Amino acid sequence: MAHDLAQVRELLTRYGPIDVFFFDGQAQGLRDLACSSSQHRRHPRRHRHARAVHSGQANDQPWESCFTMGKAWGYQPTLEDYKGGGTVIAMLIETRAKGGNLLLNLGAKPDGELPIEQEERLREVALWMFINGEAIHDARPWILTNEKDIWFTKHKDADTVYAFVKEEQPWKVGDWKELVLRSVKAGDQTEVSILGQNDKVLEYKATVRPKTTWKQEPDGLHIHAMRAQRLDDLRQWPNPVVLKITHAQPAMLPPRIETVRATWDASARLARCVGALRSLAGADAIEVGFQCRDITGLDIHERRDTWQTTTLAPARRQASSPAKCPTSSRAGPTRSAPWAGTRS
Repeated sequence: MAHDLAQVRELLTRYGPIDVFFFDGQAQGLRDLACSSSQHRRHPRRHRHARAVHSGQANDQPWESCFTMGKAWGYQPTLEDYKGGGTVIAMLIETRAKGGNLLLNLGAKPDGELPIEQEERLREVALWMFINGEAIHDARPWILTNEKDIWFTKHKDADTVYAFVKEEQPWKVGDWKELVLRSVKAGDQTEVSILGQNDKVLEYKATVRPKTTWKQEPDGLHIHAMRAQRLDDLRQWPNPVVLKITHAQPAMLPPRIETVRATWDASARLARCVGALRSLAGADAIEVGFQCRDITGLDIHERRDTWQTTTLAPARRQASSPAKCPTSSRAGPTRSAPWAGTRS
C-alpha cells in the first residue's frame, strides 16, 4: 500500500491536472488520498469509483458501470460467450436512465485486431447510437427510471424527455402502438416524435402517414405512434425505439426512499433490509420494497448475482421500514436498494 500511495501522490503532484482517477480493485486508502488532494477539491465531481455495477435506482453522484463484451476481460480464442448487441444496448439504456456511465471492455487479439464477433456487436450499437444518440449524450435521469418496459432519460438543458420502448416483442415497421406514460405531462407546445424518422412517409406505402399524435388524459400521456424507420434490409431490427417528448413536465412527484442498512439473519437465512421513507410526496400511503443480492466472497466492487426483489409492504409515514430479502444458500453480506411500488 505504501508503494501505491507513493505512486498516486506522484501522479497528483508531478503531471499537471488530472480529470479522472480509475482504481481497479480495493483502493480505499488511495481514494482517500485522491479526494484529499487540492486537485480534487477544485474538481469534486471528477473522482469516480471503478467497477461499479448497475445501481438499483438513479444516483445523482457520478458512477460507472464496467462490463466486458464476453465473460473474460482479455481475448479468449475459444469458449467465449459474447453478449448480443441488443444486450449491450439494453445495458447502456439502463445505465444512462440511472445517471451512470457505461464502460464496455473489448478484448483485442494479440495483433491488436478486434474479433469479428465483437466488431459485429459494436456495429449494431453504433447504428442504434447514430439514430438515438441524443437520448444518451447530455442526458440525466428522469423522475422515474422506468415504467415497466419503458425507460427514460431527460436532456440536461431542456424540458425534453426520451422514452425507450424496450419490449420483449420488437416493434415492427408499419405497426401502430398505443402507449401511456404516467410520469410525463405534456404542455401546449409539446411535440412527440420517434427519433430517426420524419413521421411523413412509410416506405412503399404512399397512402400511409405515420404521424405521431398524443393526448393528455388524467391517467397519463397517451401516445399513438407508428414505427416507420427501417434500419435493416430484412426489416428485423429488434432494438428499442426511442420517443422524443419536448416541453415535458413531471406528472407526479415520486416518493423519496433511502437504504439504511442490510444485515444477515443467520437463523432465518434472510437478509433484513431497512430503508428510510423520507417523503411520501403528497400520497396518503405507498408500497415499498427492496432489491438485494448476495455479495459473499466477492471483492468490494465485484457483483455477479442479479437483483432479487422483495414483496411490497405498505408504508404510511416517514419512518424506517424493514423488509426480508431471500438470498442464496450462501450466508454473508447483502447489498440493497429501495424502490417504491404503486401508491394506495
